[in-house]
Amino acid sequence: QRQTFPKIKGTYLKEIPIPDDFNNETISLISKVISFNVRFRNSVLRDILEGVIIELYIKDHMKERGIDVLEFVEQDIAYIMHGREFDNLDDTEKEQVIEQLHSTWTDPNNEVVKRMSMFKEKSPEILKPILES
Repeated sequence: QRQTFPKIKGTYLKEIPIPDDFNNETISLISKVISFNVRFRNSVLRDILEGVIIELYIKDHMKERGIDVLEFVEQDIAYIMHGREFDNLDDTEKEQVIEQLHSTWTDPNNEVVKRMSMFKEKSPEILKPILES
């Protein structure tokens, strides 16, 4: 059976199959964060997850246009997690990580935020129709 990305209510990327050769801890962590904290299910964290998922499929296109985000998402997560495993944190620590991620990804000066804000403009033929559907 082929693995799929987690279902996230309200998202347009509900059951996209994961490429066979792809295993990404970033997607796993963001999915766990969204599942752990209900109030972030329809927030910037979901948008970040969708941006990362999109990049899996059109990585070269996004890199060519300077809107690739995965590398920067991974840097932000590494900085906040300090090598810890989300599953091994207590609920208070998990909440703190979630708040830090949310704060990071709502800062207009953050590289991920800047790049995602240009998705439609820099990819009118691919990302704009996806994001507006």
